[in-house]
Amino acid sequence: MNLLKQLEQRNVIFRNERLRLLQTLEAGSGDYQDFLQRWQYDPEQCEAIRRSLQSI
Repeated sequence: MNLLKQLEQRNVIFRNERLRLLQTLEAGSGDYQDFLQRWQYDPEQCEAIRRSLQSI
C-alpha cells in the first residue's frame, strides 16, 4: 500500500510540473522561462517540447 501511495504522489508531481512547463511554453513566460533561456532552447525545440507534453 505504501508503494501505491508513493507512485500516486509522483504522478501528481509529474502532472503539476508538466502543466507548469506547458503553460510557460504556451504563454512565453512562467515558471520555466528562466530554465529555457539559461539552456538556450530555441523556438523549434520549445515547440517540440510543447507538442510532446500535449500528447501525454
